Amino acid sequence: MKKNVAVAYLDECGDLGWKLDREYQDHGSSRFFVVAMVVGFQDSYRRFSKIIKSWHKHQKWTTKSEKKWATVDSHKARMNFLKFLKDELNQNRELKLYAIVFNKLNKPENLITHEESGETRRGISHLIYGSAVAQMLSAILRDIDLDNFSYCPDDLNENVRTLEHILEYQTIFLNRQKTRLKRMEYVKAMDSGLNCADMVAGAVWENFERGNPIYFDEIKNSIEIIHLCPTVPTLIDDESSESGVA
Repeated sequence: MKKNVAVAYLDECGDLGWKLDREYQDHGSSRFFVVAMVVGFQDSYRRFSKIIKSWHKHQKWTTKSEKKWATVDSHKARMNFLKFLKDELNQNRELKLYAIVFNKLNKPENLITHEESGETRRGISHLIYGSAVAQMLSAILRDIDLDNFSYCPDDLNENVRTLEHILEYQTIFLNRQKTRLKRMEYVKAMDSGLNCADMVAGAVWENFERGNPIYFDEIKNSIEIIHLCPTVPTLIDDESSESGVA
């Protein structure tokens, strides 16, 4: 029996800083942090390389160095990438896009307390990143039973053991699936997949951070957006608890 497998590449846009009293890029932090995941089921992950090659050829770039959202400041070049990506998505249903959007203004109350006190909670960036990836994995497992899920994260905000443990918890205890997880060590051949994830993250981030939907509109019908903290939880006060409200 043929196994159901998936290969995923991840990258992010924005930062995990907490200087929210200043404007972004004026010594302040971004208000939104986005992690994007591009997924190829079965052997379709190889198509990411085709997308990048077609894009580079169209732009007449002679260097093979990775072109990232932050360094590609040409509007036409960005739109051309999204066009090649959308065309491939329309032709290949085994390619999927996911993105987690973290609005820092909706961060949990305990994070606000740590920030206001001036304390640093070690590993909080790794926890946020791992939780984001876990929710995207959960969205995949909601729709399909996978035998194997291989993933290549960007190593900027990722802590290997933290991410592995969070994904195992998500898969085993929450999704109750036997999916075998495998973290792929980076090799040069993965650049195309990571490049696609970076560009998708940039398009989504631009929409939320800068209120510029022109890039996101190109792929909005082909991507699942998940909000890490959609609202600020309302805490039950002591008086309500003592009144016997169930």
